[in-house]
Amino acid sequence: AEQARWLMAATGVSFKNVCLDEPEQFEKMKGDGLLLFGQLPLLEIDGLKLVQSQSINRYLARRGKIYGKTMKEQAMCDMVADTVNDSVGGVMGYPFRLLSLFKEGKNKEAKEQGEKDLLTFINKAFPKLEKVIKMNENSKFIVGSSLTYADVLVAALAHAYDEGLPGC
Repeated sequence: AEQARWLMAATGVSFKNVCLDEPEQFEKMKGDGLLLFGQLPLLEIDGLKLVQSQSINRYLARRGKIYGKTMKEQAMCDMVADTVNDSVGGVMGYPFRLLSLFKEGKNKEAKEQGEKDLLTFINKAFPKLEKVIKMNENSKFIVGSSLTYADVLVAALAHAYDEGLPGC
């Protein structure tokens, strides 16, 4: 859902972020048929009820005209998006992997392990993304000559890593 928020901000789409507080809210949404595949996130826009994060992202990119100008650019954007999404798990999952250390009061060990895990994901993802950037070195954008959703997703990923490892 964070990527969708970044894409809406980048394309000037106003939105209301609704967070669920109770499991019953989620069950009600499923029971009411709001969640086609029974899972979140849900984006209600243009009369649609969209689920599946990457479908939401691509819809927002197309809607905001930042999906790429040609089929080649669109394919490159999709490859960058897939690489970013392979990496997002490293950011989103690391607190949960360290939960047992925190519960045992091993905060220093948890912090060190978390930083090590994040660096592993950074060292895996960013060289791949750098390769794409170098392919388009005559532009200030990752793909093509104007802002695409690839730029937005990479910025969101870099921001997430910076929150996990400030100054990295």
